[in-house]
Amino acid sequence: MVAQTVILPGIPPDGRTHLRDLVGVVTGRDARFGMAAGAVVFIGQFTAWTSAIWMSNFR
Repeated sequence: MVAQTVILPGIPPDGRTHLRDLVGVVTGRDARFGMAAGAVVFIGQFTAWTSAIWMSNFR
């Protein structure tokens, strides 16, 4: 939560999220790095889990 507070840009409190607000999130270098790191972790976890299930079917 602290990292998100520091890295992600603020969204104005008008009650609505606009496209420019979302674009502001993905244009930041730190935010892009964080999203890429999260994707790598997610893909690695998914691959490990599915390969473990796949291998358990051949025992």
